[in-house]
Amino acid sequence: TGLIEQVKESIPEVPEVRYYEEELNLILDQEMKVPIYRAAFLTTTSPLLTKMQKTDYNPDGNWSAVDMESFAVAEVARQYGVPILIIRAILDDLDTIIPAGTTKIIDAKGRLKLFPTIYAVSKNPIDLQYFLKLAVARSKADRTLRRAAAIIARSGLV
Repeated sequence: TGLIEQVKESIPEVPEVRYYEEELNLILDQEMKVPIYRAAFLTTTSPLLTKMQKTDYNPDGNWSAVDMESFAVAEVARQYGVPILIIRAILDDLDTIIPAGTTKIIDAKGRLKLFPTIYAVSKNPIDLQYFLKLAVARSKADRTLRRAAAIIARSGLV
């Protein structure tokens, strides 16, 4: 079996989560006016930067997004019996070009490292346009997640 099947098997079915999820989706949809999706994620230990990596990594294609952190966080929460809600904003789609040096210019908290960025752009100036597109997407995602967090907090569901 593949990684996705292992992940699905390790997540217990909890009926009350479905109701909770529907309530949250309704509240977020009404207040945010952005699409809300429930999707399977592929968990990896390193970023998939190219379209080929993304499509070749799992030939079954039973996932909608790649994520490196959420499964580990959810697994620890499950082990300790702590309820968890994970909301992700997707920065890049299948066709987004992510320069190879991207992982070297971003720190562990997702912040841009100035000197490595200058160095990366000086070595490959064409990457600047891709870095800028990712920065714009990151800014939009951060705003959306802040709005979602405020709405969820006001909802009283968590």
